Amino acid sequence: MGGHHHGPAPLREDKGFQAWYNMRENLGDYYKFTKRGARANIIFMGIIPLALGYLGYSTIGKYTFDDKRRSQPIYEDYVPRKL
Repeated sequence: MGGHHHGPAPLREDKGFQAWYNMRENLGDYYKFTKRGARANIIFMGIIPLALGYLGYSTIGKYTFDDKRRSQPIYEDYVPRKL
């Protein structure tokens, strides 16, 4: 079957991958919490999840996806246009 039967296959290290790995491994040692970093954290960990949660809770029961056919609208108050 496929594969090398004379020991492990030699692996070549990718320098870019190793640099990325080292950067991610040591990020906590060099990260400085600044105003810019705080702003990004507030946006990505606060405002966006709250907005998505509000959007999700505000549309509960508005759209029904169960037992719908392709020709049936998912929105209950949908009025088709006359062509």
